[in-house]
Amino acid sequence: HGSCAARGTADVVTCSCNAGYVGDGVSEGSGCVQCSAGTYQGGGSCLACPLHSNSSRGSSNFSDCLCDPGYTLSGTSCLACPSGTYKDAAGSNPCIVCPNSSYSSSASPSCACNAGYSGDFRSCRMCGNETYGPGGNAACAACKICDINADTQGSCPPGTGPDDPKKCTCHPGFVGNGVFCSKNIPSPSLVGVSPASLFCYKPGQSVQVRARNFPAFILSDLSATFSLSGSSYAINSAQSIDVTMTGNWTDNWATLRL
Repeated sequence: HGSCAARGTADVVTCSCNAGYVGDGVSEGSGCVQCSAGTYQGGGSCLACPLHSNSSRGSSNFSDCLCDPGYTLSGTSCLACPSGTYKDAAGSNPCIVCPNSSYSSSASPSCACNAGYSGDFRSCRMCGNETYGPGGNAACAACKICDINADTQGSCPPGTGPDDPKKCTCHPGFVGNGVFCSKNIPSPSLVGVSPASLFCYKPGQSVQVRARNFPAFILSDLSATFSLSGSSYAINSAQSIDVTMTGNWTDNWATLRL
C-alpha cells in the first residue's frame, strides 16, 4: 500500500503510503494503514469526517466525507435541513423544499403528507368526502356512520384530518356507542308467584310467575331455580317445560307448567 524510490547516489530509498493510507511506508505489517470508515487522509494522519457525515474506508480527501441524508454541506460542516425541507441521499446536495400538502421536521430524509391527505409525499392526495386522513403514509379512513337511533354531530368534508370529528349519541331509551344503538331494556325482575305456597313438585303442577322485562323470545335459554322444604330444584326448557306468555314486553305473565 505504498511505493519506494531511490534518491541520490548513495541509494537512499524513501517510501510513502498510497492515498487513503498513513504510516512510514517501511515498518513491516504496519508501514501503511488504511484510514477507517468515517475518516479521510489528511497529511500524515487519518482525520475524522465532520459530524453528521461519513466516508468509506481508504478515503483520501475531505470531499470523500458525505453529509448524511437530512444534512447538507455548509463550508466544512454538515447542517440539518430546516423543517419543511428534506434531503434523501448522502452527499453535499442542497435541501429540497417539501412538495405541496406535505411537511417535515428538521434533519428529515423525507417529507410526510399533511393531515387530511394520503399517499407518497411526492404526490399527496386529499381524502374524499366522508373520510379522514391521519397524515403521513397512512391511508384515508371512513368516518363514522351513526345509527338510525342516534344523533350526529360534526361532519367529514374532503381534507378532514387527522381524526374523525363525527360524534354519535344514542337517542334517549337506547344504549350503545352511537354507531350501534339498541333498545335500553332493564334487567328482568320478579313481580309475583302464584301459588305462593302450599304447592308440590309433581307432573301437571302449574306455577304462574309474573315478571317485568321478561325475555319471552329467548325460550331456548329459559331456566329457573326454586326451593321446596329446603331442597333446590333447577328446571330449563330442555325438560320440555310448557311456557305461555301474556301481556307486553315490559309487563307480562309467564306460566311455567312443570
